[in-house]
Amino acid sequence: MMVKAKRPGLSMEFFAPMGYYGLPALGRVQEVVVSLNQAQVDAVEHLLMAFLKRSESAQIVAKVYEDAYSSIMGSEGPASIEEKEAALEHLNNLRLQLK
Repeated sequence: MMVKAKRPGLSMEFFAPMGYYGLPALGRVQEVVVSLNQAQVDAVEHLLMAFLKRSESAQIVAKVYEDAYSSIMGSEGPASIEEKEAALEHLNNLRLQLK
């Protein structure tokens, strides 16, 4: 069975293996979607790091991190405290990569 992924800027088809009752094996479909989401996150992260590494102003880079921190901790960020802590830990790891 062919399944079409419909997302803005993304058009692709992939094969969904058939499950026990001839229905798509949802675990595999979810795995593919998670992989696509992770690929998108990785691409944005690499783009951001390249931009920040080329920035000549330490003040701009510091402000970007302050804004990201505020966004994560605010209503725009993850809902749970655990997700916020994980996001902040990742943000701090990214900041260390720039040094």
